[in-house]
Amino acid sequence: MDSEEPDIPPANRETVYPSPGYSFCFQMTLDRRLHYNRHYHGEYEFAVCRSGSGEAYIGDVVLSFKSPAAFFISPKTAHTLVSRENFDGWIIQIPPIILDRYEGRPEFHFLVELIRKSSPALRFSEQCSARIIPALEKAQAQSGFFRWTALLEALHAASEDRQARVCSFRRGRDKAQEEDRLNTIISSIFTHAAEPYRLTSLAADANMSVPSFCRRFKKRTGMSFVEYLHSIRINTAKKLLQQSKMYVDDICYECGFNSVSFFNRKFKEHTGMTPVEYRQRFGADFHEAGGR
Repeated sequence: MDSEEPDIPPANRETVYPSPGYSFCFQMTLDRRLHYNRHYHGEYEFAVCRSGSGEAYIGDVVLSFKSPAAFFISPKTAHTLVSRENFDGWIIQIPPIILDRYEGRPEFHFLVELIRKSSPALRFSEQCSARIIPALEKAQAQSGFFRWTALLEALHAASEDRQARVCSFRRGRDKAQEEDRLNTIISSIFTHAAEPYRLTSLAADANMSVPSFCRRFKKRTGMSFVEYLHSIRINTAKKLLQQSKMYVDDICYECGFNSVSFFNRKFKEHTGMTPVEYRQRFGADFHEAGGR
């Protein structure tokens, strides 16, 4: 549970030194009490708790956590971890220059997206954190190049968490970033309306709760998410009925509907006509076999 008015100390700049033989810092903590001073540094930090509980001070929020738990913190974000009991886990710090090299490489798109979403920090779900831990145990047992590949496995698991949440600053929240994310989602729905969409996934992509996403979506478009999606799909169907000789059944599925009867009902709600009647009035001179 976030505290409403946490007593947050000032942050000090920390210099991070790579682990011997590595270009990044890989630390495992076993049965230690954590009480780091609040600090920031120029590296990404991947903090994973395998056993224990405590509070994570990130930006100007305080988050209670218990194992399994994991956080991915962007450079220059003030943070600290304080454990209530002995902490067993990993603190991994990676210079941006290493991760930036994966930009533009399709096979590492997951990593680029993880970084894009991580400002100021991401908190991963309990289920995802449990999947991250075995990959880090593997990394701990490896050395050199193989430690890095195992760490990439852990980051890949983190990138797949649809329930990950941004640890947003309470004060000075960047509204522009929220607007950009919402604009991107609306644009994607408009361009790819036939794709299957789930509100929970879209809200997670926007870093919002489902009710907040629905409220913001309707304020932006003037329609609910479902109304907006159906409107775009029906408009696409109208074009196909006018300009093609596709069967109505095929148009239904091409536009993203998964039931012909439901498609016919929604089409008539929007246009006052069935798809066949619409084609007869506005479409090419084409008659479907069997009235399909």
